[in-house]
Amino acid sequence: MSGTGDDIKPVDCTIKPPVYLQIGDTKSAAAHSGVCVVDVALPFGKPVNIEEITFKNYYTAYLTVRLLRRSPGHEAAAKWSTALRDLPLMDNPHTEGGSQDYCSIHRTQMQVEPDHVVSVRLILRQPSSAWLTFSLEDIKIFPHMEPLFTSSPICNGNAMFSVQLISIGESSALTGAPSLLP
Repeated sequence: MSGTGDDIKPVDCTIKPPVYLQIGDTKSAAAHSGVCVVDVALPFGKPVNIEEITFKNYYTAYLTVRLLRRSPGHEAAAKWSTALRDLPLMDNPHTEGGSQDYCSIHRTQMQVEPDHVVSVRLILRQPSSAWLTFSLEDIKIFPHMEPLFTSSPICNGNAMFSVQLISIGESSALTGAPSLLP
């Protein structure tokens, strides 16, 4: 994950097979429409606050990310919202630039807060007929971990230590820095 601790594990999720939208009769038409949908099912009954989505591109030119979000404490039906629309993954859909890059989408890039998410839908587009198949590989969703900060002074003679307990998930760290008070 970019910019975060390596100890944060991705969410256990089920990545469903890609569904290519077809034009015409599915039995006789060999051409895809250039649009593919990949659904990612998150653990049932456990909404996730998303920090980052990572994946390896495989000839996808543009990506749209839709989130099925449920309001906390409400029994209302979950609603789909577009978090990111038509993110370019390739320099040019007709050339190979960016076609097999590793990509990362951070929560700050999204147009909506990716919190209380129960499902993710990735809409892939490849307008070029040069690539017969396109997809995303190695899709991982990392949870947002809200750091908890508490600070309390500890006196030791003339020096005062400010102690911060930083708790992230199940691990915590204790940091202390002396400060001299008059």
